Amino acid sequence: MKIIFTKMTHDEKLNAILYKYLHAETLRLSNDPRYSKLTFDFIIKTQISDNELWEKDFLKDRLFEDGYLKENGIGRGEPYFITNSGIKFIQSGGYVKDRERLQLNYQIQKDTLKTNRFSRRHLNIGIFLTIIGIIVTIVLAIFFNY
Repeated sequence: MKIIFTKMTHDEKLNAILYKYLHAETLRLSNDPRYSKLTFDFIIKTQISDNELWEKDFLKDRLFEDGYLKENGIGRGEPYFITNSGIKFIQSGGYVKDRERLQLNYQIQKDTLKTNRFSRRHLNIGIFLTIIGIIVTIVLAIFFNY
């Protein structure tokens, strides 16, 4: 049996890291000694098989800037821990689901604009036909009254 690995997207990599930190949170709360070994480098090596050199810093910066990871106290550095907003974010699907939501919103906006254009076109035709009907009615009223 041959195992085929597909290249992970950045969103999938970010999700994998956050899921590992979510698991690490249980180790931290239970005072498990394995928690101290969960450095960012270790998580990257175990969770992401197709990691490039520049990606480690990119992924770490992204997670910190988004507010999903923070340092374990002032100046203590690693192991980092996941914030409450990071827990909520990953439990709601993380970056992959967020990307899907954005694409769905985009598609809804696009379809709404198409529908509005279609409705406006029909409204203009309706107004035009109404004006013609009024003119024909006025002409016929004038013609038959004289």
